[in-house]
Amino acid sequence: MIRLPGQYCCPLKSAVWTGIWLEFFGTVPLPSVLSSALQSFVFPPMLNPAFPASSVFGLTILTIWDHHWSFYFKSVPFLPSAVLHIARKSISHLCSELELDSP
Repeated sequence: MIRLPGQYCCPLKSAVWTGIWLEFFGTVPLPSVLSSALQSFVFPPMLNPAFPASSVFGLTILTIWDHHWSFYFKSVPFLPSAVLHIARKSISHLCSELELDSP
């Protein structure tokens, strides 16, 4: 489990970060690496350098927070597999849009 302050200590959210990190960065995120991403927007090299790491990070955190608040306000369970699915879908959609914009 990734150890970070506050809401990032949750094992469910840690599972999402680990899944995304493995898929897009090719490694399990060390706490120091994830902390650098969260606090300083410093990212390790991507497996696909054509896609910005900040976009992967931003879409992942957006999906995590959306599901986090759905849990509190709508009583929807926070399921890492569902969060990963939606984050991957959002990232894939953005990748497709970026490919359309490239020359």
